[in-house]
Amino acid sequence: MSIVEVVLALTVLLDRLKGLIMQNIGTPLQCEQLKLSPEREGNLKLSDDMQQSLALLAGFSKNQRIIIESSPVGALRVTSARIIDVKHFTATADNQTQQGDNVPCSEVMCMGHPDNTGKVWVRTLADATINNSWPLGAGETMSMSVDNFRDLQMLIALDTEKLIVAYA
Repeated sequence: MSIVEVVLALTVLLDRLKGLIMQNIGTPLQCEQLKLSPEREGNLKLSDDMQQSLALLAGFSKNQRIIIESSPVGALRVTSARIIDVKHFTATADNQTQQGDNVPCSEVMCMGHPDNTGKVWVRTLADATINNSWPLGAGETMSMSVDNFRDLQMLIALDTEKLIVAYA
């Protein structure tokens, strides 16, 4: 056998082993929302179709399994998170940068104040500038996913202009 054939044979073998490992869960499947009865213990064997079903039923967020739920008739309900609060940011000088407070949240909804005459620039995770942020004119809106309200960065171009932010 040539080196290429040995490498190919090892690749196929590793792929088959990986498939066996994926089908055999060594730790209990713990997800309170599934209400497994009786509670399963280790070495649970999963068929290919069960693996696909679990992948469709479960999401993963912050190192935790989350079951995707539907209504009794099978319709998924997709919605934004419930609003925690609404905050108005007002500039006290031209080209002022600000950011949100340290509050855990998953979404921010931004709107340029209806009375603004200039632009407000928004983004996440870096200082907002006119070259790297999203511009919002009066009454224009934008939503962004975040992990914390402090992730929201803004540049308010004109003194006394405002950005209205609802965070959830």
